[in-house]
Amino acid sequence: MKIKLINCLLFFIIILNINIVKSDCDQTINVETYNSCGNDPSRLVIKENIYSFESIKVTPFVQPTFDITGGGYFWNLIDGINYTLTYRYKDCSNFISTSFLPKGMYYQLLSEPLCLNTYVPIRVYNWGFNDEPFNTSRVPSLVGIPSQDGNCNLIFSLDPISYSKGVAQNGAFQFKYPTCGFKNGTAIVDLSKGYSNCHLYFQNDYSLQNEIQPSSPCHYNGLDFGSYYLFVDSLECGTERISFFLSTAQTPLEINFENVPDYYHNSTVSLSLSSGNNGILNDTNVFAYISDTKLVLSDWSHQQLPLSTYTTYGYTYKMDFSTNPLQTNCIYQDTLASNSYASEFNFTITKSESCLDNVTITFYPTYPNQNIVVFDYNKETGIPLPISNNVLSIPYNKNLYITAKNERSGILHSTVFDIPSYQIVETSNGIGCWKTYNITIGNYQNYKNLKIKSSTLDGEIFYFYPVDGVFINIPANYYYVTYNAADCETESWFFIIKAIQDIQKNDGSYSDDDDGSTMDISTLRVGNCTHETLFMVTFYTPLGNFNQTYSTSNDMEFNFFVPNTCCKIVGYYQAPLLIDGDSFTYELLTDSNCNSTGNFIKFSSNNNTNKEIFGAFENGLPMNYNNIYKGYNINSGENNITIQYSTDIGTCYKSQTINIKSTFETPIIQISPVTDCSNADGKIEISNYQIFDNIEIFIGSNSIPLNQGIAFNLSSGTYLINYSYNQSCSSSITVFIPTSEDNVEITTSIISNPTCVPSILKNINSDGKISATLKINGIQITNFTIQNQNENYSFYDGGIYPMASVGLNNLLISFGSCIWKRDITTVLNKPKFTLEKVFNDTCSLESVYELVNNNENIDINSVEISNADFLFKYQNNYYIRFSISGNYNLNIGWNTICQDYYSFNVVLDNYHNYNRKYLEYEIVKADNCNSLKIDIIIKNMDKFISLNYNLIYPTQINSTHAIFKNLPPSQSYSFSFILFEGCSYTETIGEVEFKKGNTKESMNIIKTNDVCYSNKGSIQLNNIDFTNYYYYINNLNFPMGIEKSFTPIQPYQNSNNNNNNNTIGLISNLPTGNYKIYRGCKSMVNCYLQTDITIENDNPIIESITVTDSYDKLNNGSVEIKLNYNSSYPINYQIIGTQLSNQNGKFFNLSPKIYEVQVILTDRMCPITLSKSFTIISKTSPPKDPSDELSSSSLIQVNLLLLSILISTIFIF
Repeated sequence: MKIKLINCLLFFIIILNINIVKSDCDQTINVETYNSCGNDPSRLVIKENIYSFESIKVTPFVQPTFDITGGGYFWNLIDGINYTLTYRYKDCSNFISTSFLPKGMYYQLLSEPLCLNTYVPIRVYNWGFNDEPFNTSRVPSLVGIPSQDGNCNLIFSLDPISYSKGVAQNGAFQFKYPTCGFKNGTAIVDLSKGYSNCHLYFQNDYSLQNEIQPSSPCHYNGLDFGSYYLFVDSLECGTERISFFLSTAQTPLEINFENVPDYYHNSTVSLSLSSGNNGILNDTNVFAYISDTKLVLSDWSHQQLPLSTYTTYGYTYKMDFSTNPLQTNCIYQDTLASNSYASEFNFTITKSESCLDNVTITFYPTYPNQNIVVFDYNKETGIPLPISNNVLSIPYNKNLYITAKNERSGILHSTVFDIPSYQIVETSNGIGCWKTYNITIGNYQNYKNLKIKSSTLDGEIFYFYPVDGVFINIPANYYYVTYNAADCETESWFFIIKAIQDIQKNDGSYSDDDDGSTMDISTLRVGNCTHETLFMVTFYTPLGNFNQTYSTSNDMEFNFFVPNTCCKIVGYYQAPLLIDGDSFTYELLTDSNCNSTGNFIKFSSNNNTNKEIFGAFENGLPMNYNNIYKGYNINSGENNITIQYSTDIGTCYKSQTINIKSTFETPIIQISPVTDCSNADGKIEISNYQIFDNIEIFIGSNSIPLNQGIAFNLSSGTYLINYSYNQSCSSSITVFIPTSEDNVEITTSIISNPTCVPSILKNINSDGKISATLKINGIQITNFTIQNQNENYSFYDGGIYPMASVGLNNLLISFGSCIWKRDITTVLNKPKFTLEKVFNDTCSLESVYELVNNNENIDINSVEISNADFLFKYQNNYYIRFSISGNYNLNIGWNTICQDYYSFNVVLDNYHNYNRKYLEYEIVKADNCNSLKIDIIIKNMDKFISLNYNLIYPTQINSTHAIFKNLPPSQSYSFSFILFEGCSYTETIGEVEFKKGNTKESMNIIKTNDVCYSNKGSIQLNNIDFTNYYYYINNLNFPMGIEKSFTPIQPYQNSNNNNNNNTIGLISNLPTGNYKIYRGCKSMVNCYLQTDITIENDNPIIESITVTDSYDKLNNGSVEIKLNYNSSYPINYQIIGTQLSNQNGKFFNLSPKIYEVQVILTDRMCPITLSKSFTIISKTSPPKDPSDELSSSSLIQVNLLLLSILISTIFIF
């Protein structure tokens, strides 16, 4: 009965507490609205304690954000929206509402951006000093609008609905440039395509007050150079604003040669304008010049002038043909020639049979006063080699750099005595750097000290040696073959690059992948504070197993360069801690007999000073360092202590057990929990209070003595009790008074898990939200607070704790004099963000992306990026402009407390890009060197608003084709053009086409492949003209390490040539590889031809089978087999199915039948077997002629008569 009465009273008190004290209030909330400057959002901030309110909200709904730095709440608002703030103070029964309109700078589109150039009207609010909006118009782009006072800047991306529609995009708009000095430009819109209402202005007419009038609707003539705006209407795009620039056009001056252009003698030239004399310009009103003197020519025809590689020509005149000397000049100028691919050096080489003798190089100047100088390419002395009467005598196996004084370039030539032939064959199925090869050297007996030199990726040099001329299973690498040829005392060398090319990556780097390899790591010796840890790694690779030892004191990444290869294996080793077995010393800084929990200790290593100790751990947990005592806090009792200090080899640890003994007395406390939330009834009793000299409890900031050892009428909470004894020892202890759980119902739930683990301070709260409800005796309590016991913040916001951290949260729920503890565990819910494209800039590789927040309860408040072009924001949205594809790291902050890095892969797919080739063209080269004029035909002129070459505009052929005629020779041509969407680009053409020459001519070349890697390849040039041209062969096969060794081709008289011109160029005894044949003009360096040739290896073939048939059943047939290759190794011929075999390929006494001959080559460079069939036919000898028989009989008789006479004569004598 007594308990029921108490409960009733408690219920009645709670009801009074909840309801009776509440009444209407008219208190005005203290809030402040911060208006945005066009980028940050406007913000509503409460300027008073949030816990003063029982309820507060903003409509339309906006998620409130707790500001951990200020302890208050704020709402990010959207400008232009009317908001209502509704709130009710604690202890008030009425809700109060107030309306407000944020007045940040924002914009409104008054029409849709239909097309790429649609002129969109925009209204900007809160722009100026009054409330009047600011009206402007823009085309789709990244728009920036400053405020009237210039303090704010509104930035946003205006994205068109269509990128492909519009007056420029469909070809309805065209313009032509004015001639320099004249107003004859045009701009035209084709009205038949649905356009009307054209208006044209100069761009510097900012108020658009001076409209340029058309000659007919949308047709403008007489335009000067400058920048223009064209406005035009259509149903498809609304009003468009086209921005374009009219530069000045130039009429090309053509130079015509009446003889072969000659740089060493005067040339006869004539000049003419490409437009003839019928245009504005003619040969009477412009002043032409040629050569560097720029002297004006009085006559444009038949001029005898010297030319050079730098000759310029052009014309000049005053604007409007004015005679005023101060008037601006219009100038056209071009250059006659460009540098060619090789310099002109003609020489012959005389070799000796012995490498010990010198090689003689005789130079023949290719133009007057050509002063040849030659340097040793491998020595940086800067001293030229001695040349006497244009003859250089030099040892073999030298690399030479040949040039001439006053020339900018030269050529390389190698005097290598002999280069071995070789064959390279892959011998493995490996990948990347694990591939292996056999390299067979032909005629290896002719070379001494033969070896391959190579290196690992870390630069270690290693060598391979052959077995009978074969390098066996050599790992892929860059092979540097060294040797001594014949009697050479100087070492020669050449490179084999095929193997390394096989494993090159797309970017040209070498593959160092460790695919196919594994490793085992074992620790050989654990390190300590005096020596590092030693470990061994066993690498299992396709090329064998390898062991490598390493030492370290810390975790380390290691690289293993596989011996004799270009392979690299990367591994990681986690090193054990460095433990010092010796003990350390310590010093107690406080009296342990006066402390049970507040002792301080100082550590020192036996071989280190205190300054080097930077950490200590007690039972595995970090010990707290006290700056006042200059020591670590340690409890009484047994403690397992580890200290951490630095040494020369790394961080070291020492451990030992320290037992802190104490006779210190502590209070014996008994606690009575709180049972009444409206009247505090908690109690603390100390049973041994008599032993203390003084004992007191702190309630708030007041100290109350506990003379009787008891404190009562205490609220739930934590209290500090100070005590002392023996007149010298003092300490303190904290005591928590709980609240009874009887008739109390508390439920907790997670509204949202925290989205980050902040790293500002250790154990700081995050942004998780936890909900709690409280019932006492079944009555719902609303005006309670929630607090984390480790933090100072407390919250009263509908039972929500908005700062929950990741992991365990120790919550304190307070109501009146009651506090209950509740533990709740959360998990990390890291948010996700995406980048979404909102604008493509068609005229550059730039795109604007919006950072999209895909998470509830997340409010982005900061974004940082270091390598993007531009970061801006509008309202509470963030935008980034990118100009390069790639990976980008964004440092994103949210909810005022969280921050993390996010990586995004941005791939730009703009409407146009610089890598695309726009020009469709044909290059018409000159017929020969007599005239090097180049014509270029553009085949897709209908794709461009405008196109020019150096402000020269083509002659239109038809609607799609136009031609640039008589362009001066060059190795490439760069064209500037404007696409229909208004984008300007430059594209260079001709690099590929002109590498093969700048005329239509071609060289008549016959190539003969090598056979059996015997250096029997050859290149023959027919119908060549050594009178007017010079020829080079460019060896790309790295003789003596030189990639491009030039050698002049000398004339050779071919007696087997039936043509009138028996002069050929013949280069014999060539190994397999790549070569270039170059022809240059002796009178002009800019007329050239170049042909790439690859000498391949062919296997020997059966060249002929000569058969003699069998007659009269005598089985007397015969055959002779010949190959196209004579080997120094035996060649075995055998007839299949018989016992017949030999090494000369001749067989006799063969019966009639079909045979198959098999030829087996034992040549080490091409060990192959050939076979071919042949037939012996049975034939009958024709009948003998009788006259032949008579003659034979008479002859016999005569012979017998003569014999008789001879015998008689002998006997007479």
